[in-house]
Amino acid sequence: MTMNSIRIILALLICGTTAAVMGQETMSADLRVALTASPVAAYPGTEIGFQADVFNKGPDTAIDVRLESLLPYRLTPVSVSTGAGPALIDDQKISYTIPVLEPDTTVTIYVRALLVGNGRGLTTVVLTAESSVTADPIPDDNSSTQTITILWPNEADVGVSGRALDYEITLSEDIVLELSTSCYGPDSAWDISSALFLPAQIEVKYATTSLNSAVTTSSGLVSFATPALDPWQSARHMVVAKPLATGSFTIQWQIFGSGGGDWTSINNFAPIQITVEPSGPSRADSCWQLYP
Repeated sequence: MTMNSIRIILALLICGTTAAVMGQETMSADLRVALTASPVAAYPGTEIGFQADVFNKGPDTAIDVRLESLLPYRLTPVSVSTGAGPALIDDQKISYTIPVLEPDTTVTIYVRALLVGNGRGLTTVVLTAESSVTADPIPDDNSSTQTITILWPNEADVGVSGRALDYEITLSEDIVLELSTSCYGPDSAWDISSALFLPAQIEVKYATTSLNSAVTTSSGLVSFATPALDPWQSARHMVVAKPLATGSFTIQWQIFGSGGGDWTSINNFAPIQITVEPSGPSRADSCWQLYP
């Protein structure tokens, strides 16, 4: 480089510095950040790919542009690639510095992170770009966010409950049972099968149900098929049966299965105990016995 070239460069530097000090020239660069992810909904154990695009809209060159993102606890950094120099991963923090970003130029950074933890939810990543030297006339678009939906297998607790209108009846009376098939959440359940098992000494007369459930009856068995239940919703059923003999009998009311899963079986069974006594004399007969 000749002495003349050196003199020109020094003069330009001095003039630029003087102009900036006098307020006649202010370097500015409008940085814009766009963050995308794929996939945006995933189960834990899935790697999420993020693409961060940093664009300098100008009018001037941006100097010393620093990109930073502090990943939430449900995401563990795996790798960062820039194509323009190394990036730094410090625990959950990812950072990268672009020394010079010319106007109308984009730098792209690729980040891969592992989705961890248990349970469904949402997790949001925020990426920010800022120049330590060049002013940004529109700083509102210096950051971008991307939300990931964390999926989790369906968790539904289904169960049954039931009661008899009268637990002690005579041979001439009907057994009336009020039953329910319920979903206790936290998720919905579907294709719920429940069944009522009757001993041979009890005969089904008829059964009714609700919530578009289907009911079928056969010897010793009443089956219910409920299409779907939302959390804390119940399908109500009623069964009327006729006792054929005296004695103490157990009617078993239980869940068979659920398409939405069933994370506990503690409420899958509801036995109902019925006592059938011989038919006593009619009220008129009793009166004649008291007052011959």
